[in-house]
Amino acid sequence: MDNRNYNTNLFKPKTQYARINTRIIIISLLIWAVAVFGFQIALRVMERPVPEKSYVTFSKFWTKIHKGTVTNQDKAELAKVYLTVMGKYEKLRSNNILQKAFTFTLLTIDPGKVNSLSATEARYMLGLSEKSLLAKVIPYALVPAKDSVLSRNEAKQIPVLMKKYLIHNRSVLTDTKFLGFPFHYFYTSVFLLILFVVMCWSYCFIIQKVNTKLGINEDES
Repeated sequence: MDNRNYNTNLFKPKTQYARINTRIIIISLLIWAVAVFGFQIALRVMERPVPEKSYVTFSKFWTKIHKGTVTNQDKAELAKVYLTVMGKYEKLRSNNILQKAFTFTLLTIDPGKVNSLSATEARYMLGLSEKSLLAKVIPYALVPAKDSVLSRNEAKQIPVLMKKYLIHNRSVLTDTKFLGFPFHYFYTSVFLLILFVVMCWSYCFIIQKVNTKLGINEDES
């Protein structure tokens, strides 16, 4: 019977087999760490803030408001931006500041609606069809006319909200398409799984070569 000891201690390898096995494991872990964390670091290093078209529209008309040169058409476009944000992010549909901003903007377009403003009237003011996605958000965006006045502090929060939800960090890693998927999505959800399987297969293949080189035969008794 072969009485040689092939037990492996990862932290204190004593035999040649243990040292080789430990080296293979450490290299595998380093490859895995670079593949996972290195990519995340690359994403952070390469990312740049890119505003959505809606944010560009908001900035343009928000500046006009402060200059006093905003038109009713500008206000309608601004109101659509508020709807877009509330439509994209469900939790913002109950954001009182955005609700006030949307309702107040429409009321300034037609001061005759100072006492009431229905969802249907708001839809017509914005030129939206009944089946449009933005029209479906209107009921969540309206508040009673008497409650639509924004305080100074609330008005200051609007640009902050727009910047938070309409500017996204992007890079070539997120914008590039690979097999129909954004590259960063494919890399993390598909490639890393494939890499894990390949690493497991490689370990088995390499350790079998080591066993052969060292004369280790598991079938021997």
